[in-house]
Amino acid sequence: MLKFVKTRGAVLTISALLVAASLLAGCHATAGRPTPTPSPTAAGPVSVSQLKAAPTVTDLAGRFAYGTAKGDIWLVDVATGKRTRLTHGRGVIDFDPHWSPDGKQLVFRSERFHAPDPTSTGYNGIFVINADGTGEHTVNPPGGGLFPEWAPDGRIVFSSPRPDGTEGLFAVRPDGTHLQNLQIYAEGVGWSPAGTEILLNRNNLGGAQNWDIWRVDAHFVNLVQLTNAPGDDGFGGWSPDGQAIVFSTKRNGHGEVWLMNRDGSDQRPLITGAGSQAGEGWLPDGRIIVADNTTRTPVWYLLKPDGSGIVSLPQLHGIDGPVDFSAVGTSR
Repeated sequence: MLKFVKTRGAVLTISALLVAASLLAGCHATAGRPTPTPSPTAAGPVSVSQLKAAPTVTDLAGRFAYGTAKGDIWLVDVATGKRTRLTHGRGVIDFDPHWSPDGKQLVFRSERFHAPDPTSTGYNGIFVINADGTGEHTVNPPGGGLFPEWAPDGRIVFSSPRPDGTEGLFAVRPDGTHLQNLQIYAEGVGWSPAGTEILLNRNNLGGAQNWDIWRVDAHFVNLVQLTNAPGDDGFGGWSPDGQAIVFSTKRNGHGEVWLMNRDGSDQRPLITGAGSQAGEGWLPDGRIIVADNTTRTPVWYLLKPDGSGIVSLPQLHGIDGPVDFSAVGTSR
């Protein structure tokens, strides 16, 4: 997902917003009834000082995928703390991992592949790997890609240069076949839990940079703009019931985490204060994962959408996003 530190290539540059599929573009839930999104009541918004006083999480089972400063993709089991190395960057950077819906594979970006990039956009190679570290292979469209995410049908959607040199979304099968131009511009996609709607991050191409969040249907038509504030906005993910969205915003001159309804109404702060906080995504249990970048290295937290129940995630401390969570294939 797009974050306050937008990952283009191996270098982190201040541009647009941090994220994926997110984490998360979405945090992949196991089967079961979606956790209803409670209406935000008295507990929020949360200050940065409240985050720093949080106890450690004790009730989360699942695995996070993340990239390291050394350029490899790792997994960490939250319950056991066990870490598993998936890729070996071989002197270059592997990053931006995203779980497949079934929790069996991950797609990630890599600097092992350098696409033609006359506009200096930062297109990377796209790779797929099994969750046990086997079966790594390239899924390289001709022009490279940015911000890959899994679609509900198992395809991978990403941003890539179109034949006329402009940027747009494409879809491809995990084996690299059936490349399709989706005929729409965006960077970053995030499917609703039901798979019927998709969040997009889109820049103002006709003037000064200003990233906003848009929504389309499952066929990538019927565009609806959800945010339109000065300063960049970028989605973090959908609530498990599909009725709310967490997003990162710079509308107040620094990074904050906000919430809004699925139609863009009732935009309200969840975490405020000077610095750079990023909303990575929503977990299946209804909690939101956020990164606090006001410290020397990122510190990670979970909290409820009403601002209560804040706990820290030491398993991710020091890791630059994006990260992605899966509740599939855990130790319990």
